[in-house]
Amino acid sequence: MTFAWPEYLKVAEDLLKMRNHSAGDEAIVRATVSRAYYAAHRVAHDEIIGKRGIQLPQTAGGVHEQVIQALYTVKDAEWSKVGDELAILRRLRVHADYHLTLPGEWGNSPDALRKKAIFEIARSGWLLKVIPALP
Repeated sequence: MTFAWPEYLKVAEDLLKMRNHSAGDEAIVRATVSRAYYAAHRVAHDEIIGKRGIQLPQTAGGVHEQVIQALYTVKDAEWSKVGDELAILRRLRVHADYHLTLPGEWGNSPDALRKKAIFEIARSGWLLKVIPALP
């Protein structure tokens, strides 16, 4: 069975909807951002390699950076915009997954954290819609 990567976005949405959970709000937001990123990253990866046959450039940063850089190899403004948005989401995912403290722009209150997560879910949803439709 093949996994449908957009399902990760549904997981992110469901995490954010949870009201009675044993984890703190920050943990939920971190997991939400992480799943939203992976949904978009894997859809971009599969589109680039599987459907378009574009070779990933050999750059530092592993496959995550290579997918972003591959989006820039197509000289088209839409592809570049997708690369920019995926790079932003990746940076946020790295913060969510690896840093003890979150950037100040995320806010400190539960409401501010939820708003940030909602925004990143929307960014990922936009990417999931746009990537398969790239020219």
